[in-house]
Amino acid sequence: MKSAIAVVGECMLQLGELQQADDPNALNAKLSYGGDTLNTALYLSRLGVQVDYVTAVGDDSMSDWLINCWQQEGIGCEHVERFAGGVPGLYLIELDAQGERTFKYWRKGSPASRLFDEPARAERLYAHLSGYPNLYLSGITLALYKTEALASFLKFLREYAQGGGKVFFDGNYRASLWSSPSAALEAFKAVYSVTEVALPTLDDEIQVTGINDPELAIAQLKKWGVKEVALKMGEKGSIVSHGSCLQRIPTHSINIVDTTSAGDSFNAGYISARLGGKTPAESADQGNRLAAVVIQHRGAVIAANLMPF
Repeated sequence: MKSAIAVVGECMLQLGELQQADDPNALNAKLSYGGDTLNTALYLSRLGVQVDYVTAVGDDSMSDWLINCWQQEGIGCEHVERFAGGVPGLYLIELDAQGERTFKYWRKGSPASRLFDEPARAERLYAHLSGYPNLYLSGITLALYKTEALASFLKFLREYAQGGGKVFFDGNYRASLWSSPSAALEAFKAVYSVTEVALPTLDDEIQVTGINDPELAIAQLKKWGVKEVALKMGEKGSIVSHGSCLQRIPTHSINIVDTTSAGDSFNAGYISARLGGKTPAESADQGNRLAAVVIQHRGAVIAANLMPF
Protein backbone atom coordinates (compact mmCIF):
# COMPACT_ATOMS: atom_id res chain seq x y z
CA MET A 1 0.00 0.00 0.00
CA LYS A 2 3.10 2.25 0.28
CA SER A 3 2.96 3.20 -3.41
CA ALA A 4 -0.83 3.54 -3.57
CA ILE A 5 -2.13 6.78 -5.02
CA ALA A 6 -5.57 8.29 -5.52
CA VAL A 7 -6.07 10.36 -8.66
CA VAL A 8 -8.82 13.01 -8.72
CA GLY A 9 -10.16 14.45 -11.96
CA GLU A 10 -12.33 13.82 -14.99
CA CYS A 11 -12.20 11.45 -17.92
CA MET A 12 -14.26 12.39 -20.97
CA LEU A 13 -15.24 10.88 -24.26
CA GLN A 14 -12.76 12.00 -26.90
CA LEU A 15 -13.46 12.77 -30.54
CA GLY A 16 -10.45 12.64 -32.79
CA GLU A 17 -9.27 12.18 -36.37
CA LEU A 18 -12.29 13.86 -37.95
CA GLN A 19 -12.67 12.93 -41.61
CA GLN A 20 -15.26 13.70 -44.26
CA ALA A 21 -17.72 10.84 -44.63
CA ASP A 22 -19.25 9.66 -47.91
CA ASP A 23 -22.32 11.57 -46.84
CA PRO A 24 -21.46 15.28 -47.41
CA ASN A 25 -23.51 16.17 -44.31
CA ALA A 26 -21.54 13.87 -41.98
CA LEU A 27 -18.08 13.39 -40.54
CA ASN A 28 -16.40 10.18 -39.48
CA ALA A 29 -14.67 10.37 -36.11
CA LYS A 30 -12.78 8.03 -33.83
CA LEU A 31 -14.43 7.87 -30.40
CA SER A 32 -12.15 7.04 -27.51
CA TYR A 33 -11.60 8.43 -24.02
CA GLY A 34 -9.09 10.60 -22.25
CA GLY A 35 -8.43 13.31 -19.75
CA ASP A 36 -5.19 14.47 -18.20
CA THR A 37 -5.58 12.78 -14.82
CA LEU A 38 -7.01 9.57 -16.29
CA ASN A 39 -4.09 9.36 -18.73
CA THR A 40 -1.66 9.64 -15.83
CA ALA A 41 -3.62 7.10 -13.78
CA LEU A 42 -3.56 4.62 -16.66
CA TYR A 43 0.19 4.89 -17.20
CA LEU A 44 0.79 4.69 -13.44
CA SER A 45 -1.18 1.45 -13.36
CA ARG A 46 0.83 0.04 -16.26
CA LEU A 47 4.00 0.92 -14.37
CA GLY A 48 2.91 -1.15 -11.40
CA VAL A 49 1.51 1.53 -9.10
CA GLN A 50 -1.70 0.78 -7.22
CA VAL A 51 -3.97 3.58 -8.43
CA ASP A 52 -7.61 4.43 -7.74
CA TYR A 53 -9.50 6.97 -9.81
CA VAL A 54 -11.84 9.37 -8.01
CA THR A 55 -14.41 10.98 -10.30
CA ALA A 56 -18.07 10.85 -11.31
CA VAL A 57 -19.80 9.60 -14.45
CA GLY A 58 -23.40 9.02 -15.44
CA ASP A 59 -25.56 5.91 -15.40
CA ASP A 60 -25.62 5.55 -19.20
CA SER A 61 -24.04 2.95 -21.46
CA MET A 62 -21.06 5.17 -22.33
CA SER A 63 -20.26 5.58 -18.63
CA ASP A 64 -20.44 1.78 -18.27
CA TRP A 65 -17.98 1.50 -21.16
CA LEU A 66 -15.56 4.00 -19.57
CA ILE A 67 -15.50 2.19 -16.24
CA ASN A 68 -15.00 -1.15 -17.93
CA CYS A 69 -12.05 0.25 -19.90
CA TRP A 70 -10.44 1.65 -16.75
CA GLN A 71 -10.88 -1.60 -14.88
CA GLN A 72 -9.30 -3.50 -17.77
CA GLU A 73 -6.25 -1.27 -17.27
CA GLY A 74 -6.07 -2.18 -13.59
CA ILE A 75 -7.39 1.16 -12.33
CA GLY A 76 -9.43 0.96 -9.14
CA CYS A 77 -12.95 2.35 -9.60
CA GLU A 78 -14.39 1.87 -6.10
CA HIS A 79 -14.69 5.65 -5.69
CA VAL A 80 -16.19 6.44 -9.09
CA GLU A 81 -19.56 8.00 -8.36
CA ARG A 82 -22.56 7.33 -10.65
CA PHE A 83 -25.05 10.19 -11.24
CA ALA A 84 -28.54 9.28 -12.35
CA GLY A 85 -29.34 10.88 -15.69
CA GLY A 86 -25.75 12.06 -16.15
CA VAL A 87 -23.52 11.54 -19.16
CA PRO A 88 -19.74 11.93 -19.53
CA GLY A 89 -18.22 15.14 -20.85
CA LEU A 90 -16.94 15.29 -24.43
CA TYR A 91 -13.92 16.95 -26.02
CA LEU A 92 -12.34 17.28 -29.43
CA ILE A 93 -8.60 17.39 -30.08
CA GLU A 94 -7.40 18.96 -33.32
CA LEU A 95 -3.78 18.61 -34.42
CA ASP A 96 -1.72 20.94 -36.59
CA ALA A 97 1.06 19.84 -38.96
CA GLN A 98 3.59 19.78 -36.10
CA GLY A 99 1.41 17.54 -33.93
CA GLU A 100 0.49 20.39 -31.56
CA ARG A 101 -3.02 20.38 -30.11
CA THR A 102 -6.04 22.58 -29.66
CA PHE A 103 -8.98 21.52 -27.49
CA LYS A 104 -12.74 22.07 -27.65
CA TYR A 105 -14.86 21.00 -24.66
CA TRP A 106 -18.51 20.06 -24.09
CA ARG A 107 -18.45 19.38 -20.36
CA LYS A 108 -20.54 22.00 -18.53
CA GLY A 109 -22.56 20.31 -15.81
CA SER A 110 -20.83 16.96 -16.30
CA PRO A 111 -21.03 14.52 -13.37
CA ALA A 112 -17.34 15.02 -12.54
CA SER A 113 -17.83 18.78 -12.21
CA ARG A 114 -20.49 18.11 -9.53
CA LEU A 115 -18.46 15.56 -7.56
CA PHE A 116 -18.08 17.72 -4.44
CA ASP A 117 -21.25 19.81 -4.74
CA GLU A 118 -23.17 17.90 -2.05
CA PRO A 119 -21.47 18.25 1.36
CA ALA A 120 -22.41 14.73 2.50
CA ARG A 121 -20.91 13.13 -0.61
CA ALA A 122 -17.85 15.36 -0.38
CA GLU A 123 -17.19 14.41 3.25
CA ARG A 124 -17.57 10.71 2.44
CA LEU A 125 -15.07 10.99 -0.43
CA TYR A 126 -12.66 13.05 1.69
CA ALA A 127 -12.72 10.31 4.32
CA HIS A 128 -11.76 7.76 1.66
CA LEU A 129 -9.05 9.98 0.19
CA SER A 130 -7.52 10.51 3.63
CA GLY A 131 -6.59 6.83 3.67
CA TYR A 132 -4.21 7.16 0.72
CA PRO A 133 -0.57 8.09 1.29
CA ASN A 134 -0.41 9.91 -2.06
CA LEU A 135 -2.83 12.07 -4.03
CA TYR A 136 -2.55 13.38 -7.60
CA LEU A 137 -4.54 16.15 -9.23
CA SER A 138 -4.16 18.84 -11.87
CA GLY A 139 -5.20 22.37 -12.66
CA ILE A 140 -7.93 20.92 -14.85
CA THR A 141 -9.25 19.12 -11.76
CA LEU A 142 -9.51 22.47 -9.97
CA ALA A 143 -11.21 24.12 -12.96
CA LEU A 144 -14.04 21.59 -12.79
CA TYR A 145 -15.57 22.73 -9.52
CA LYS A 146 -17.89 25.57 -8.58
CA THR A 147 -16.68 28.15 -6.06
CA GLU A 148 -18.03 26.48 -2.91
CA ALA A 149 -17.01 22.97 -3.98
CA LEU A 150 -13.51 24.20 -4.87
CA ALA A 151 -13.15 25.90 -1.49
CA SER A 152 -14.22 22.68 0.22
CA PHE A 153 -11.72 20.62 -1.79
CA LEU A 154 -8.87 23.05 -1.09
CA LYS A 155 -9.67 22.89 2.63
CA PHE A 156 -9.49 19.10 2.45
CA LEU A 157 -6.10 19.25 0.68
CA ARG A 158 -4.70 21.41 3.48
CA GLU A 159 -5.90 18.95 6.10
CA TYR A 160 -4.67 16.00 4.04
CA ALA A 161 -1.15 17.44 3.78
CA GLN A 162 -1.12 18.40 7.47
CA GLY A 163 -1.95 14.77 8.25
CA GLY A 164 1.12 13.55 6.33
CA GLY A 165 -0.41 12.90 2.90
CA LYS A 166 1.73 13.72 -0.12
CA VAL A 167 0.18 15.87 -2.86
CA PHE A 168 1.44 15.59 -6.45
CA PHE A 169 0.19 18.47 -8.62
CA ASP A 170 0.44 19.44 -12.29
CA GLY A 171 -0.94 22.93 -12.97
CA ASN A 172 -1.86 21.96 -16.55
CA TYR A 173 -3.44 25.33 -17.35
CA ARG A 174 -6.23 25.49 -19.95
CA ALA A 175 -7.24 29.11 -20.53
CA SER A 176 -10.71 28.18 -21.80
CA LEU A 177 -11.56 26.59 -18.42
CA TRP A 178 -10.80 29.68 -16.31
CA SER A 179 -12.26 33.19 -16.19
CA SER A 180 -8.72 34.61 -16.14
CA PRO A 181 -5.11 33.58 -15.48
CA SER A 182 -5.33 35.31 -12.07
CA ALA A 183 -8.30 33.13 -11.08
CA ALA A 184 -6.27 30.04 -11.94
CA LEU A 185 -3.23 31.36 -10.10
CA GLU A 186 -5.22 31.92 -6.90
CA ALA A 187 -6.34 28.28 -6.89
CA PHE A 188 -2.91 27.00 -7.94
CA LYS A 189 -1.16 28.87 -5.14
CA ALA A 190 -3.50 27.30 -2.60
CA VAL A 191 -2.50 23.84 -3.85
CA TYR A 192 1.20 24.67 -4.24
CA SER A 193 1.29 25.63 -0.55
CA VAL A 194 0.62 21.98 0.35
CA THR A 195 2.33 20.26 -2.60
CA GLU A 196 5.06 17.69 -2.08
CA VAL A 197 5.91 17.36 -5.79
CA ALA A 198 4.92 19.88 -8.47
CA LEU A 199 5.02 18.76 -12.10
CA PRO A 200 4.33 21.96 -14.06
CA THR A 201 5.01 22.83 -17.69
CA LEU A 202 7.01 25.98 -18.38
CA ASP A 203 4.56 27.17 -21.05
CA ASP A 204 1.74 27.00 -18.50
CA GLU A 205 3.77 28.85 -15.88
CA ILE A 206 4.44 31.62 -18.39
CA GLN A 207 0.71 32.03 -19.04
CA VAL A 208 -0.33 31.94 -15.39
CA THR A 209 2.55 33.69 -13.60
CA GLY A 210 4.28 35.60 -16.41
CA ILE A 211 7.62 34.06 -15.40
CA ASN A 212 9.45 32.73 -18.46
CA ASP A 213 12.79 31.85 -16.88
CA PRO A 214 12.70 28.20 -15.74
CA GLU A 215 14.92 28.66 -12.71
CA LEU A 216 12.93 31.69 -11.56
CA ALA A 217 9.71 29.74 -12.09
CA ILE A 218 11.03 26.95 -9.87
CA ALA A 219 12.18 29.45 -7.24
CA GLN A 220 8.69 30.99 -7.14
CA LEU A 221 7.03 27.60 -6.73
CA LYS A 222 9.30 26.87 -3.78
CA LYS A 223 8.45 30.23 -2.21
CA TRP A 224 4.80 29.17 -2.36
CA GLY A 225 5.63 26.00 -0.45
CA VAL A 226 6.44 23.29 -3.01
CA LYS A 227 9.08 20.87 -1.76
CA GLU A 228 10.12 19.25 -5.05
CA VAL A 229 9.70 20.42 -8.65
CA ALA A 230 9.99 18.63 -11.98
CA LEU A 231 9.54 21.37 -14.59
CA LYS A 232 8.67 20.12 -18.07
CA MET A 233 10.04 22.10 -21.03
CA GLY A 234 9.08 20.05 -24.08
CA GLU A 235 11.95 19.33 -26.44
CA LYS A 236 14.32 21.09 -24.03
CA GLY A 237 13.81 18.32 -21.48
CA SER A 238 13.11 19.03 -17.84
CA ILE A 239 14.64 20.56 -14.73
CA VAL A 240 14.31 18.93 -11.33
CA SER A 241 14.77 20.70 -8.03
CA HIS A 242 14.93 18.91 -4.71
CA GLY A 243 16.41 20.67 -1.71
CA SER A 244 19.21 22.88 -2.97
CA CYS A 245 19.94 20.62 -5.95
CA LEU A 246 18.95 21.76 -9.47
CA GLN A 247 19.51 19.40 -12.42
CA ARG A 248 18.70 19.63 -16.12
CA ILE A 249 17.55 16.35 -17.65
CA PRO A 250 17.77 16.17 -21.46
CA THR A 251 15.03 14.67 -23.58
CA HIS A 252 15.44 12.23 -26.45
CA SER A 253 15.53 13.12 -30.16
CA ILE A 254 12.43 11.62 -31.82
CA ASN A 255 9.90 12.11 -34.59
CA ILE A 256 6.87 13.82 -33.01
CA VAL A 257 3.50 12.62 -34.28
CA ASP A 258 1.06 13.77 -31.58
CA THR A 259 1.91 15.59 -28.34
CA THR A 260 -1.33 14.53 -26.65
CA SER A 261 -0.55 13.10 -23.19
CA ALA A 262 3.14 14.03 -23.34
CA GLY A 263 2.97 15.73 -19.96
CA ASP A 264 0.53 13.21 -18.50
CA SER A 265 2.79 10.28 -19.35
CA PHE A 266 5.89 12.13 -18.09
CA ASN A 267 4.09 12.67 -14.79
CA ALA A 268 3.29 8.96 -14.52
CA GLY A 269 6.87 7.98 -15.25
CA TYR A 270 8.19 10.47 -12.72
CA ILE A 271 5.73 9.63 -9.95
CA SER A 272 6.11 5.87 -10.31
CA ALA A 273 9.88 6.18 -10.16
CA ARG A 274 9.80 8.43 -7.09
CA LEU A 275 7.37 6.11 -5.30
CA GLY A 276 9.75 3.30 -6.19
CA GLY A 277 12.67 5.02 -4.50
CA LYS A 278 14.49 6.54 -7.48
CA THR A 279 16.11 9.98 -7.34
CA PRO A 280 14.44 13.04 -8.91
CA ALA A 281 16.94 12.95 -11.79
CA GLU A 282 16.35 9.25 -12.42
CA SER A 283 12.61 9.83 -12.20
CA ALA A 284 12.70 12.68 -14.72
CA ASP A 285 14.67 10.51 -17.12
CA GLN A 286 12.03 7.78 -16.81
CA GLY A 287 9.33 10.38 -17.42
CA ASN A 288 11.16 11.66 -20.49
CA ARG A 289 11.59 8.15 -21.89
CA LEU A 290 7.91 7.26 -21.50
CA ALA A 291 6.72 10.58 -22.98
CA ALA A 292 9.13 10.14 -25.91
CA VAL A 293 7.40 6.90 -26.86
CA VAL A 294 3.87 8.22 -26.32
CA ILE A 295 4.28 11.23 -28.63
CA GLN A 296 5.47 9.04 -31.50
CA HIS A 297 1.92 7.65 -31.77
CA ARG A 298 -1.52 9.17 -32.23
CA GLY A 299 -3.80 9.50 -29.24
CA ALA A 300 -3.35 9.87 -25.51
CA VAL A 301 -3.02 6.17 -24.74
CA ILE A 302 -0.57 3.95 -26.61
CA ALA A 303 -0.99 0.19 -26.92
CA ALA A 304 0.30 -1.68 -23.88
CA ASN A 305 2.88 -3.55 -25.97
CA LEU A 306 4.52 -0.22 -26.89
CA MET A 307 5.37 0.64 -23.28
CA PRO A 308 9.17 1.11 -23.03
CA PHE A 309 9.42 -0.49 -19.57
